[in-house]
Amino acid sequence: MSFVMVGHLTCETATGSPLPASLNQVIIRDVLRSQLGCQSIVITDSLSMAAATEVTSPDCVGVDLLNADGDMILMPLDFTAAYQGILDAATSGEIPEARLTNPSSAC
Repeated sequence: MSFVMVGHLTCETATGSPLPASLNQVIIRDVLRSQLGCQSIVITDSLSMAAATEVTSPDCVGVDLLNADGDMILMPLDFTAAYQGILDAATSGEIPEARLTNPSSAC
């Protein structure tokens, strides 16, 4: 099983979003997965860094990653809030159940 780590570079001119690459669906879903055909597990750099904490809340950081087609969050600032945010998003349908039970569906 291979992994690729996506850093917190901001590509706002290219993506139209202030989200760092590690949480940005244009970078992960569109470029990494679609254009480059990446089928690896996508993991973030530490989500306790300012690049992530300044653009999203602790309860949304995991949801943002999963919605961008990333797979693993690394070191969120508040693990409990990140976990609860994912649970709440799964319960509400914001994150489809299949995305959580079959992570390979992101590849």
